[in-house]
Amino acid sequence: MSRALTVPERVIALLCGPGAAAAGRSLWKEGNVRLTRRRNEQREDAPSSSHPAVTRYEGRVKEHGIHEVAAEIDEDGSVQAECTCGDYARSGAYCRHIAALLVAVLETDGGEPEQPVRRPGMGSAESPAEVSSAPDGHAADRDRLLVGGLMEVFGRSVPRPSRAGVYAENRQELKVEWRLEWIPGAAGENLLAAGMSAGTQRPAEVRDIRGFLERIRRGERCVPTRSFRYEPVRHCFSPADDEVIRSLLGVMQDEKLYRALPAPDTGSLPIPPALWEGLLPRLAAAPSVLVERPDGTTEPFRPGAGPLPLVFRLRGDAEDGACRLEMDGLEQVVPLPAYGCALAGGRLIRLAAGGAERLAALMRLNDSAGWDGIRIAEGQTGAFMDTVVPGLSLLGRVEIDDSLARRILRTPLRARLYLDRVRERLLAGLEFQYGDYVFNPLEEQEPRQDGSPIVVRDTEAEERILALMDQEAVLRTESGFIMSGEEAEFDFLHDTVPLLEPLLEVYATTAVKERIRIPSAPPRIRMSWEDKTDWLECAFELEGIPRQEIAEVLAALEEKRRYYRLKSGALAPLTGEAFQSLLAFMNEAGVRAADLQEAAKLHLPVNALLPLAGHLQENGEFAAVVRPDAGLRRLLHEIRHPEDGADPLPSSLAPVLRDYQRTGFRWLKTLARYRFGGVLADDMGLGKTIQAIAFLLSEHRPENSSGGEEGNGKGWDAKGGKGADAREPARAAKDADNALPPSLVVAPASLVYNWLAELARFAPGLKAAVIDGSPAERERLLANADGADVLIVSYPLLRRDIRKYRGRRFHTLLLDEAQFIKNAATQTAQAVKQLSAAHRFGLTGTPVENAKEELWSIFGAVFPGLFPDKQAYHGMPREAIARKARPFLLRRLRSEVLTELPERIESVQTSVLYPEQKKLYLAYLARLQKETLKALTRDEFGVNRIRVLAGLTRLRQLCCHPALFVEGYKGGSAKFDQLLEIVEECRSAGKRALIFSQFTEMLDLIRRELARRAVPFFYLDGSTPPEERVRLSERYNRGESEFFLISLKAGGTGLNLTGADTVILYDLWWNPAVEEQAAGRAHRMGQKRVVQVIRMLAQGTVEDKMFELQQRKRDLIDALVQPGSEDLAALGEQEIRDLLSL
Repeated sequence: MSRALTVPERVIALLCGPGAAAAGRSLWKEGNVRLTRRRNEQREDAPSSSHPAVTRYEGRVKEHGIHEVAAEIDEDGSVQAECTCGDYARSGAYCRHIAALLVAVLETDGGEPEQPVRRPGMGSAESPAEVSSAPDGHAADRDRLLVGGLMEVFGRSVPRPSRAGVYAENRQELKVEWRLEWIPGAAGENLLAAGMSAGTQRPAEVRDIRGFLERIRRGERCVPTRSFRYEPVRHCFSPADDEVIRSLLGVMQDEKLYRALPAPDTGSLPIPPALWEGLLPRLAAAPSVLVERPDGTTEPFRPGAGPLPLVFRLRGDAEDGACRLEMDGLEQVVPLPAYGCALAGGRLIRLAAGGAERLAALMRLNDSAGWDGIRIAEGQTGAFMDTVVPGLSLLGRVEIDDSLARRILRTPLRARLYLDRVRERLLAGLEFQYGDYVFNPLEEQEPRQDGSPIVVRDTEAEERILALMDQEAVLRTESGFIMSGEEAEFDFLHDTVPLLEPLLEVYATTAVKERIRIPSAPPRIRMSWEDKTDWLECAFELEGIPRQEIAEVLAALEEKRRYYRLKSGALAPLTGEAFQSLLAFMNEAGVRAADLQEAAKLHLPVNALLPLAGHLQENGEFAAVVRPDAGLRRLLHEIRHPEDGADPLPSSLAPVLRDYQRTGFRWLKTLARYRFGGVLADDMGLGKTIQAIAFLLSEHRPENSSGGEEGNGKGWDAKGGKGADAREPARAAKDADNALPPSLVVAPASLVYNWLAELARFAPGLKAAVIDGSPAERERLLANADGADVLIVSYPLLRRDIRKYRGRRFHTLLLDEAQFIKNAATQTAQAVKQLSAAHRFGLTGTPVENAKEELWSIFGAVFPGLFPDKQAYHGMPREAIARKARPFLLRRLRSEVLTELPERIESVQTSVLYPEQKKLYLAYLARLQKETLKALTRDEFGVNRIRVLAGLTRLRQLCCHPALFVEGYKGGSAKFDQLLEIVEECRSAGKRALIFSQFTEMLDLIRRELARRAVPFFYLDGSTPPEERVRLSERYNRGESEFFLISLKAGGTGLNLTGADTVILYDLWWNPAVEEQAAGRAHRMGQKRVVQVIRMLAQGTVEDKMFELQQRKRDLIDALVQPGSEDLAALGEQEIRDLLSL
């Protein structure tokens, strides 16, 4: 006989807990444990060995009654066990009775059990064991066992979901690591296999992945690794990991199905359960599906829901208080547990969670016992009504006779939770009340007295409450719960009690109520700003928390603690959206708790706040916690919306500046007003120079004291005379009180004189000069620069003469093509940073070319202090850099501001007629040429115009597809095949297209082919009702379907289809304006993407000629279209000759 498997004492303590393990050993020592069965098993795929793969044990433990226990131990030391006691039924936790059985097995080395006595449910992990038919003398024993089996089947609660987030997660999310391995297959090919590691801290390899996944599915404890014990009430999985687990469980279901199959039947194909959900709707949609009934006949397949055709009758016995259960209809039902449904007649009925498994177990009990009814003793009736009847009602109809119904008490559950604090510990008690009957769920229930009513308890609601109470830090006593420790108290009072409140009434003492300090207002930061300084005063306000403790509270928040213990002993929560927003703001603004002064205040540079301006607006991320004063709100608005600024434009430039340039000007003025620097980074060609000139003009020549015509941009000599060397600044005296220092423009050498010319053109009132020439000339020009408004110097000369500039004060520093200083280590960049100016701006179309450090260098010159030192900057994520720079960097692209529409690209796709297509075309062309030439020769063109033009239409149709009018044509069309290629290219590139044709027959051909290829599309022609046109357009613009087939004349106007980015003109129209209207359906206001217009034409055909005619006479097309007539009919005789090459 092979040796039985056991587990050591330390594993018993790990599985059941030290207290339960000790209690179990005491029960064994007192002789209260009796082994009733032991069975060794080998796995089917395991090699023959003297060691079993699994040992199953069954036994009875005596403690306040008899508890039947079963356990399985596999060769890896994994244990699965269950018990009939109340503790195990409520929590699923391994109890002291399970510990007692395992201790008995260990101490007796597997034991020598007596003749086995099997209890329903202990023989299998999935379903109750068979119950053998009992002789008449033992009918009472049989009924007792059957009732026990039913209570086990229907008493199993649905396991708590393994996925995180279904409950308020007080469970720990496990760290999981998946691995893909390859294994050799039976036929020599390689197969993929999945492996798993899991744990609370560091994942460890799961030795038996199938066993672990099965325990997860059932919601059972297990020890999947040597260092980790899985408990469903303590552990959960991330949503992503849980999805993988669900998929692998489907694979296991398929494995079980195929392993259980008989020899292959070539007449049918097993359906894996994992694929059933996808197959079911397809079967439901199929025109003819039959389903086999239990008697072998067939009926039409009808999926559905609702109760099965089962009737469960409960009849009372007036004499002894017992009742009897009878069942009808089981023979008409086929349970399908793997698919979660059952067959009844021709209907496939989906059952509630666990319903199919319970039905299968019920039928196994019925088959093994062969009962014609079950007698339920009076002592079992209450538990039977609580546990079994609700489950039966989900499977079929339950009928209870009047004599029994009068003894049943059905009243809503009234649950109560009592809370108190004693000796620094939180105590909790639960009561479940039904009418006048009160139950403590943790205490053993007293036997029901004769004549007392049968109380039907709401076990589902009770289990929800107990599941929330079942936490690692909540210790159970014989009658209540204890929470020791500050964290356990906070978690329970702050997190668990709010979840319990909808389910029960909470009664708490004053000591408990004062333990959690819930503020009536969210935390606040009040910010005030004095526009004469660059600093903000930030005052933190936390309602109910003394100011001297606020810094410590914020420090706890920085440490991501969930609460702060006030000096009064109360616990202040630091959770919720408001505190998370406060913490996010502190991180973004660089605020630390250690920076706070005693009055809970600190000072912050205003530029640290501006990158967060968008988050401080109404409905912004930080709007709930940050309260700026009026001056700060005005600043934030002006930075975010410079277009709303009130700065007047220089009168000479007001007619010249575009709208976006006016916005750029006001943005510069706003930054200057608040002493901020910035980078104007508009795209090339958008006029950065003129925006900067407008700023300089507004500063040096404000509108209310304009110097007007002073200076014409040609320069002045040292004596103030105009017309001298353009580089010579004037020395004309100015009022010292009103004089501004000159502004300095630094530009590439090639642009310095361009700046001078632009200043002369747009701001002739400014006195400007270029600092250029020999060293002596440059020194003389600088010495006499006090009379200038603007000085212009190149980067190389600034670098050489930096000592001469270093001591000067400039009004504004403009760095044109600021990317010249993108390398902070260069002498040029170092020189620029030594300049002193009240306002500093950079102009560049490429603020970043290769690396993010380039932006740091530019801002180091125009806005020192915006970014931290280079090392800290290098560690900043790109999103943080962009957010910090955004208020001080203005960039517009040409595609955004030069036109209201994006670019439109037009192309022509040509095709060559297929041989059979060309043969038809040439034959028809020859006939049409002959008829037309005859008409022209006889001067009968006007009479035969309609016939000739109809012939041209036929030629065009042959180019589109000969099947349009050639009856029985079976060949292809080169243009049609080319269109299908374009369709596939559009789909692969994610483009959405409008396909226009003037021939509805052609659209019908396209429609049929797209439908055959399962390509989604909409269709519109002249027969489409107006309201349907609008509805289809709206649906298409919302993203439905990829293609829209449209008749050119019907859909060329009145449609807004900006959801498309491609327009395909399948056949050309005589009037290009009609094609323009068609393209305008997509290329119009609201379009955000580049629109591609594709014209398709057949090479060497009349379409070639049409395209040439369009190009040649596009500007004169109106003259060719006679008012009130069709465009084709308006073609003149010469055009017809050109088209037919006559």
